[in-house]
Amino acid sequence: MKIQAKLFVAVTSALTSLVHSDPLRPGVRVPPRSYSRCTNTLPCLTVINTAECRPQPSCDPEAKYRTIDGSCSNLEHPSWGQAGTPFTRLLPAHYEDGKSQLRQSVTGRPLPNERLLSTTFFPDRNVPDTVNTLNVILWGQLIAHDFSHIQFPRPGSPSCCTQDNQLPPPESESPGCYPMEIHPNDYFYSQFNVTCLGIYRAFPVDSGTCHASPIEQINNLTHVIDASMVYGSDLKTAYRLRSFIDGKLIVQTTPDGRNFPPNTDKPFFPCNNDASEHTCYDAGDDRVNQNSGLTVLQIALLRLHNYLCDKLMVINPQWNDETLYHESRRILDAFINHVLYKHLLPIMLGEQYMHEKGLLVDNCCTCCINYHNPDINPSTITEFAGAAYRTFHSLIPRVIALVSSDYEAESFVRFDDTYFKPSFLQNAGVVDKCMRGFANQPQQTQDHFFTQAVTNLLFKFNKPWGFDLETLDLHRSLDLGLPTYNDMRQHCGLTRAKQFSDFVDVMSEESIKKLESTYVSVEDVHLYLGGVLEELIPDTLVGPTFQCIIGQQFYQYMRGDRFYYENCGLPWSFTRDQLNEIYKMSVAWMFCVTGDDIQTIQYETFQKPSKKNPIGSCNQILAPDFSPWKE
Repeated sequence: MKIQAKLFVAVTSALTSLVHSDPLRPGVRVPPRSYSRCTNTLPCLTVINTAECRPQPSCDPEAKYRTIDGSCSNLEHPSWGQAGTPFTRLLPAHYEDGKSQLRQSVTGRPLPNERLLSTTFFPDRNVPDTVNTLNVILWGQLIAHDFSHIQFPRPGSPSCCTQDNQLPPPESESPGCYPMEIHPNDYFYSQFNVTCLGIYRAFPVDSGTCHASPIEQINNLTHVIDASMVYGSDLKTAYRLRSFIDGKLIVQTTPDGRNFPPNTDKPFFPCNNDASEHTCYDAGDDRVNQNSGLTVLQIALLRLHNYLCDKLMVINPQWNDETLYHESRRILDAFINHVLYKHLLPIMLGEQYMHEKGLLVDNCCTCCINYHNPDINPSTITEFAGAAYRTFHSLIPRVIALVSSDYEAESFVRFDDTYFKPSFLQNAGVVDKCMRGFANQPQQTQDHFFTQAVTNLLFKFNKPWGFDLETLDLHRSLDLGLPTYNDMRQHCGLTRAKQFSDFVDVMSEESIKKLESTYVSVEDVHLYLGGVLEELIPDTLVGPTFQCIIGQQFYQYMRGDRFYYENCGLPWSFTRDQLNEIYKMSVAWMFCVTGDDIQTIQYETFQKPSKKNPIGSCNQILAPDFSPWKE
């Protein structure tokens, strides 16, 4: 198959696609049946009702450890948060026919072309953040790969466009395709005579009776924040990654002793290696090789798991492989949640909002609080995964800096040159240079400017052009049946707009004029576009509507998941002393203990070094004491 066809399929899969089904849990995965040849409608025969085919999990109420597939995260609702279950919604699904047809304008005509929207509203402009580092967006993506992976056709499926990247005739369209028309005068694609970008629709699942209810989409990952990108969301994946020796995960080791994830000869997404390169990593999430920033963090988490095994084995030599694996996984899970809720989300949502929402509680050395509410569903919200959280694509830079031990940028790698090319990371010193770069290079400012690395060159492989992530982000609003921007802003407490000028409460005059010249009605505006165009709330990375959606999601993750790391006084809880040690953990500490030779770094790696956040010795970075785990 030609590389263009592989590109089209990989793009629509790589950001939000399926993981391997779990043969030990039948019914998890939607069978890949054919769609109708009508690209906007999905016939009833293509969907299944998971409530009918999936038995409720049986839970041990005293179990200390999470299940791999996320089941039993809520004892009263055992399937909430489980891999292979549908996303939830804040508002009802919005399809043109009430079932599956892509939404159209209130006039009954098609909505504006998403590529046209992308080029109109999302130009490329280099505006570095003055405070926050590249580590913010990279950790943001890492966390995204813990909670969302929508099922699409796998790479290798027929392309949605012709082999020469033109629109196919209607009678030859591949099932489930949405061929995106590109204008012949497109400022970028016209250079290459590309008039079609192929987008696949997500595999649907029936939300109720087959002929009456709108379709939903399946999450192939666990919904809860549980480090599934490291360990997997099904037993087959989890077992494949384990060494079954001293609790550790499998690694490949270089001649000089550096550890990396194991290679796979059957990657879900093919790596873009040169003929002499054979590196293509395996991990709990099959997007591990997507870009070098993400890959380095996955390498660090793998190394951290094995580091934890070593620490626990010293103080508990009687522990067997199974105990060491689960205890290390449990600590790594807590570490990720700690970084997320105490360090990352306050930057994204604002500390004041976090406190008001009950998402940020000051560390208490003696308190014992159980935050769990069994009536709250910790499953991932479609409006969150399909729109609000994707706004942070604006933070992606054009290049990644490789920074030396004296904190000078030695070289730069173009972001679009790192897609599915992990081989160079195994060169001596590169992982450390990346880590220092993540903690020092500014991310882009959160705005409506997006680098061409994602708007024109996404997953370009060896061609001079690639896909447009923002076209895909906009199209997801329709494919997933998301509400309109006007519906969602009203849900989040803003006044419903009757005319475009009513958006002035959250948007600039320039943005409003562009919307008015592009859309027929305020009722047509895509949720994603409206949210991105909102002016940021001070000291946050979001406007009011996306703050509302993202805040609600992480509230549900925190309160609906009984294994949330700060829950106290339960059979599976950490002790007070153990929790106090987890509070000492930081990304800086992780870089120090998992880098090859990281000697210095600043404590808060999400913010640039400064007088208040100076670069110092790793020996001065607060580190946990594991003696509270001694039995």
